[in-house]
Amino acid sequence: MAERREYYLGDYDLTTHRDHKLVKLSDVKDWELDKDEPDIRGWTVRDRDGNNFGEVDDLLLDTDAQVIPFADINYKQFLGMGGKHRLAPLDWLDIDTTNKIITFTGTQDQLDNSPDYTKDQSNFRSYFDYWSGVRREPRLVEHEAVAPAVETPAPVEHPVVEKREAERPVREEHRAVEGERVIPETEERLEMVTRAEPVGEVQLHKEVTTEHKTLRGPVRRTVIHAFRRAVEPGRAPKPGEEGLREGETISIPVSGEHLEARKVKEVTSEFVIQPETVEEEEEVSGDVRKERIVAEKHGEAEFTEEDKIIEEEPKKKPAP
Repeated sequence: MAERREYYLGDYDLTTHRDHKLVKLSDVKDWELDKDEPDIRGWTVRDRDGNNFGEVDDLLLDTDAQVIPFADINYKQFLGMGGKHRLAPLDWLDIDTTNKIITFTGTQDQLDNSPDYTKDQSNFRSYFDYWSGVRREPRLVEHEAVAPAVETPAPVEHPVVEKREAERPVREEHRAVEGERVIPETEERLEMVTRAEPVGEVQLHKEVTTEHKTLRGPVRRTVIHAFRRAVEPGRAPKPGEEGLREGETISIPVSGEHLEARKVKEVTSEFVIQPETVEEEEEVSGDVRKERIVAEKHGEAEFTEEDKIIEEEPKKKPAP
């Protein structure tokens, strides 16, 4: 029986593992999920506002790190996109093990702008580069906000979720003073996203030139030499010797060789096409807006305003 190896839904650094090979969990048979981790395949995926938009179709396994870094999210009829797939990092997902619901903690645009994913994908570097360059936005949490329809389980039930929650910056608006009202000031920021697009092409065609070549080489031919040779006086014809009869002609064939040119193709060199990915610096720019709340006094109203940010002291944990 083949050895069973365990994988986890643990922490994962997208920057240092960008060259690792990923395989679909549905294609491997000799791996099994750690007993403390949930198999989230088939679970519903919703956005931060609680709107369902897809489900987890499969998981991508890094066999070297023994960690699941990405989930394959399948957009279904929720967005009318007919089964479009995107890869989302596991640490961008809040996992509700009680109700089997996944909450994507980023924005819909961040997921929509990520590279397309197909089942036959073999190079995952573009997904590592994209998600490692996307900055996660902090979420504001108010005490008066209505809880989502699905209750998120306590972190102690899922150690991995507890770690991710600790890493995600969260700001709370406290109303410690009666009548106090908190108004958030927002500021836009530029977000840099790389996207592959065609910038041109290289076309190959063959040019044929004609050169006149001359070759020299040896050839053979027959040359007839004719001469008279003196004999002894009074020699009679030998047996078999016959002279020419009157009016008779003898033909002696003469042969010779000639050079002919024959064309033969041979390989003299190779033309190699070798693509190379190079990295260079580009700049993007845009206008961003920054909000600032301005207070104006009307009538006899009195108020004081301090133009500085007051850091709130952290709450002390009760003694055990």
